[in-house]
Amino acid sequence: MPVELLNGLDRTPKRKDIYLWADYIELRCWLNPDGYFSLDDAEEALQESADYNAGNEDAIESSAPEEWIDKMSRRWSDCEIALRRRAQIFGDAYPFRLADDYRGIEKAIVPDTGDARWYRFLLVASALHYIPRIHSTTSAFEEASLAVFKNLLPQGSEVHGFWPGAGHYPSGAPERVTQLARELRGKPAFSDNAFKAGDRGDSGLDLVAWHPLWDQRNRIPVALAQCGCSAEDWKTKPMSTSRDKLIPLLGLSTSEWGRYYFMPHDMHGGGERWSDGTDSDLPAVIVMDRLRILRAAQHFATPLPQSALDRVAEFDAQTFR
Repeated sequence: MPVELLNGLDRTPKRKDIYLWADYIELRCWLNPDGYFSLDDAEEALQESADYNAGNEDAIESSAPEEWIDKMSRRWSDCEIALRRRAQIFGDAYPFRLADDYRGIEKAIVPDTGDARWYRFLLVASALHYIPRIHSTTSAFEEASLAVFKNLLPQGSEVHGFWPGAGHYPSGAPERVTQLARELRGKPAFSDNAFKAGDRGDSGLDLVAWHPLWDQRNRIPVALAQCGCSAEDWKTKPMSTSRDKLIPLLGLSTSEWGRYYFMPHDMHGGGERWSDGTDSDLPAVIVMDRLRILRAAQHFATPLPQSALDRVAEFDAQTFR
């Protein structure tokens, strides 16, 4: 029997972040054979998951049934705001709608366009906590991010994936970093013991780009990106593209470079706000979240890579039991 794409969805999110709960509600709705997910379903899931989810932020609170119901009702109100906002900003790509006669969401009757598949893939890529085969999903997200990244940069730019096996670079980490440094007009500056024998890592980089400016001199436009599907890493993982990390490694003379972080989560908090209401904790990078990735894919008519389409097909074929 084939392994399902998602597993453990009877366990609610460990954290209270509304964007994670909104994703959970959407996942359960899509996988429900009846095509809906209600407040009553969420209350039941929250109570059940508390029995074995010791890391859950809710686990330290009372498990009295009436308190669970009150807590989930208040959280659901916040989720309704987020879900209504998603329906508005994602438009026809959004495959859900708020129910009219009960507190819940339903599958929306919308054409299964490329935009809708983009949304479902980004939703799946945000659910890493529930995915046992992580690599196939994170790799697909890297490929999808690369497809979008190529269209964000000036015409004539060289844009490549930097992960092992991406094709443009050697498999070994020292050789790959050496080639990248030379392409960026830097001078490889790492020590002999900077990499372990057989290291095939990506040195914290997933996407690399530069414009050659029609000559061989240095001080050219450079853009570097990280991709991350983990809800825990998005405030720290982008530091791998920082000047302090890369100047010693690549020996670049460029004083700064474009720094991007691609994440599949919906970090829109309404208006100019991020999901937590402030950008004070955000890393100093260009953040490409669910809305920006989807809008870029729409604007440039970027198709999903086959690896991402495969994850969408698995998602569509699964049901919650």
